[in-house]
Amino acid sequence: MRRHPTGRLIISGLAAGQHTALSGLSPCPFNPALTCRLQEIEFTEPVRTAFHESCHIRDSTGPGFLWVGDSHRFTDPIFSFGVCFSANEAKLAAGAIAEVLSRSAERDPNPFAAYEATCDFGQLVIEDVIDVFWEYPLAFQMMAHKSHTGEITDCFAGRVYPAHQPSEAVVTMRRMLNRLRNSQAAAPLEGSVYASSDSARV
Repeated sequence: MRRHPTGRLIISGLAAGQHTALSGLSPCPFNPALTCRLQEIEFTEPVRTAFHESCHIRDSTGPGFLWVGDSHRFTDPIFSFGVCFSANEAKLAAGAIAEVLSRSAERDPNPFAAYEATCDFGQLVIEDVIDVFWEYPLAFQMMAHKSHTGEITDCFAGRVYPAHQPSEAVVTMRRMLNRLRNSQAAAPLEGSVYASSDSARV
């Protein structure tokens, strides 16, 4: 919940997919706990639902600008990966900006193309991990606790860039999802902490 500057209370939440058909209804019959708390409230507009909350803004870099974290790509609200990506991409952005300024290339057609490719590479890894979690929960559980524990831990720890990926676990998940990804889609940024397989593991 959050309060709008006008004083209205904005309520958002997650519900099972079948409830998207309830868009326009109020209060929320698919959430009894919420409904009991809203008995004395007057709705100012109908309930709105969205089937898929993820977004991807392409061409999120260019001459003189780049976007970081959720501002250009958002996959899933449950796991808080946005915090991890914002921190990692801020580090990448700092290196990319310094490199571009060092060669006075800020007005090139896309001076931050390598940064954008590296960010997309990591975001795609997490997108695949999350999709397998939701679509094949039993298989994901077996991979996380039995067959690929270390590699799944790497993903959740933020080791999702070319120095560590695609791992055998990610390749397996992409086969399950029938997705073909270009493993060379991103060249690590020169001098970045993600450019070498010897980079620190946290």
